[in-house]
Amino acid sequence: MTGNEYQTNVLGFDLKYPEGLGPFCTLLRMMEKIGMMSSTMVDILNKPDASITNKERDILRNELGEILMYLTRTIHHSGLTLDEVMQYNVDKQNNRQEYESIINRDMFKRR
Repeated sequence: MTGNEYQTNVLGFDLKYPEGLGPFCTLLRMMEKIGMMSSTMVDILNKPDASITNKERDILRNELGEILMYLTRTIHHSGLTLDEVMQYNVDKQNNRQEYESIINRDMFKRR
């Protein structure tokens, strides 16, 4: 499934938002889910071995899925597509890595 296919599916979900919040509600709900996921991760990291059980993996899958859903809806409300945002981020990271490798190469030449 592509990002845009996912976005189309997510936009078809009938989510009810409180009156007057509209697009801002997706951002607020996403932040709520991020808090819940962070709490789960803290619990995992505080265990002696920091291993993830199948139950915790299911909880994380659920929380991450909801974060992705709200993020995707926020992207749509911003007039963007998920594919567009994903491609932009990949290009930005590739350019950053290329720039950093050039800087590092030039630093070693000077020494």
